[in-house]
Amino acid sequence: MLYNIDVHIFFPPTMYTPGYDAEGLTKPKITKEIEGPDDGMTADQAANVLFKECIPPRIAAAAAVLYLFI
Repeated sequence: MLYNIDVHIFFPPTMYTPGYDAEGLTKPKITKEIEGPDDGMTADQAANVLFKECIPPRIAAAAAVLYLFI
């Protein structure tokens, strides 16, 4: 590695944050359809997944998998 660092990426699902309900008021219909089956998680739950799953040698983690059939 050029700089002796690791880069990790995390793909959390819907995040229940203080602004989540306000965001839903302007969210496009297609986004609501995609998120439909998603149970979502709190920031604390997402942080737990991040710290549990993104440890070497893993470099990526997804907290939820969504399937959209068009």
